[in-house]
Amino acid sequence: MIHEATGPAPMPGETLDIEESACPGIGIEIPETPIELLTLEVCEDLSLQGVPFNTRVTAKGNTTLASRYIDFDGSSKTLNLTPDSLSVNLAFDDFWWVPDISAGIYLQLVFLGSFLSFPLRRFLSSAGPSWPSRPHSHTPIL
Repeated sequence: MIHEATGPAPMPGETLDIEESACPGIGIEIPETPIELLTLEVCEDLSLQGVPFNTRVTAKGNTTLASRYIDFDGSSKTLNLTPDSLSVNLAFDDFWWVPDISAGIYLQLVFLGSFLSFPLRRFLSSAGPSWPSRPHSHTPIL
């Protein structure tokens, strides 16, 4: 099964539905013509539910923050620093984003190519994180 999405990764409260661009199937053709009367396909629905992304923030040139993992949820964040040099440099690395995935598999009958199509029955559905959580603790900024 092949899926395609061009939308941005969803943030908390958003969902990205990923379209399936091809469903494998078997069909019945009219002999000696390119016309398929009926095709039975196995298709899959995929959706990503937005969650905050996490990154390591490192500050150089201050006395209050060396390095910390922070969750970003789309809202602005405030970070209090006490400079101990003429410049303070912030670096962001080790990004981590683990959305929840909802998946459903269903059978689809297609009559005469793609002119008439309808799902028959969804027989598998699951939801949950797509990967395990990062092994270290998340530190939200208050």
